[in-house]
Amino acid sequence: MSTVRIFVEGTADEQFLRELIADCCAESECRRFVFQPLGGKDNLLAPVHWQSQASFFQEITDAGGTNLVIIDTDNSHTDRVDELRKFQEATSAQFATFLLPDDNRPGELEDLLFDAVPAENQQILTCYDGMLDCLRAAVPPFKVPNAKEKKVYVYLDIVLPDPSEQRKLIQPPKRPFRGVSHWNLSANGVEKLRAFLRQHLLTT
Repeated sequence: MSTVRIFVEGTADEQFLRELIADCCAESECRRFVFQPLGGKDNLLAPVHWQSQASFFQEITDAGGTNLVIIDTDNSHTDRVDELRKFQEATSAQFATFLLPDDNRPGELEDLLFDAVPAENQQILTCYDGMLDCLRAAVPPFKVPNAKEKKVYVYLDIVLPDPSEQRKLIQPPKRPFRGVSHWNLSANGVEKLRAFLRQHLLTT
């Protein structure tokens, strides 16, 4: 069975995708897949790294497998697509791409996680955003960092029954997304990524 190599930015992305793949693809119907952490998207997109990264893509292509690139869109979907196009043209690498959070709007992994928060818990995110707005509106205003990951930690601190005892469940490498009530992997905001993964991972 051919292999799917999934290029991701780091451990948080890998953990979420492992959980999502297990949720949407039964092991018996899923192609073999391996993750290739990039240590940040610049290690793929910066021209100085193009040739060294291209060998990983070619290895899978030569074996009849599939390369997937799943990275953050950040500020501009158009700019990120253009960066990937330049890499592809320079190296002839073959791959399919999904840009987080939904392959359309600006954002990153954390925005996808916010989409996966169940409807009954969305008010927690609204309250957090309201707190930041209040700090920005203060006279003089407070400096508020744009740290979406902190928002995820605050959310988990609130919804977990005893965060001090479940600290490992907050950290990305051990953060569970299946079988828990505070994440919804079937949410509408996650559906595009689920469909993308099933398209490339299902054996039939």
